[in-house]
Amino acid sequence: STHGYNYTQFFPHRINEEFDLNDPENAWGVIPKTRHVEDLFIKALQDVSEFASLGDIVDSRLSPRHYVEAFVHDSCSINEDWQARHNERIPMAITIEGTYMYGPGENKFDWNTPDDYRRFGREFLED
Repeated sequence: STHGYNYTQFFPHRINEEFDLNDPENAWGVIPKTRHVEDLFIKALQDVSEFASLGDIVDSRLSPRHYVEAFVHDSCSINEDWQARHNERIPMAITIEGTYMYGPGENKFDWNTPDDYRRFGREFLED
């Protein structure tokens, strides 16, 4: 959970045009295709969820590589064999964090309640 923010946050990953898993200096971020998919995902979710549209977008360097997002990117997104077997689809994993803080909501009093997150989950699944 995110501390110090009023709403959800999305953490898309910084583009690294020179990404090379075998080069410690360039083993950070994601390839441009992956970031494009992340941006489309965030936009689609914000279009169907008022709660999601209140959130901030804070990019991530994705370094070190021990996060699930790095695993998906490094195992599939940059793997030409994987892409060939899956019709060139680029998978992605992105972090969406909630918060403990309250802010103005539909009732003009609170937001980030358990019901807000349940609705957000339903909106996420329905899109």
